[in-house]
Amino acid sequence: MELTVVNPGPIYGPTMTGNLSGASMGMIKNIITGKVPMLPNSLHVMSDVRDIAKIHVDALQNEHSNGRRFIVTTDAPVSFVGVAQLLKDAGYDKASPRKAPSLLVKFMSLFDAEMKGMLPFVDAKVTSDISPAKEVFNWQPIPIEKTVVDTARSVESFI
Repeated sequence: MELTVVNPGPIYGPTMTGNLSGASMGMIKNIITGKVPMLPNSLHVMSDVRDIAKIHVDALQNEHSNGRRFIVTTDAPVSFVGVAQLLKDAGYDKASPRKAPSLLVKFMSLFDAEMKGMLPFVDAKVTSDISPAKEVFNWQPIPIEKTVVDTARSVESFI
């Protein structure tokens, strides 16, 4: 049996279903609607659903991917504040690129399940090595600016 494993990070990009209940879509929805006045200090890699789909299809046709695992994310980590700034720059005026003090996030996690879920990422920097995917599939990730703005436009059409 031939097997290729594709490992994404948090998945963003246009939604086909309009389901905004997931963490990624919910976060973008909350940022563009102004429901998030401040964001935790966190750097993380992101994945565009279109990149993930492309690598899955390419893996079916690329014998050099057999028996390997590939991380499919952005080259560099992105902060939540950076995402909000990209959205603000794209015309989403309610987006607030303000960083929440880490102590405040930790305190709020005592009362809010969503904040509690963020605790492992507060003051963290999550990175990944995507060079194998880039080499085997001759692939470049969709620019983060495009991913974030396309996600917001998609979310906006369902709210």
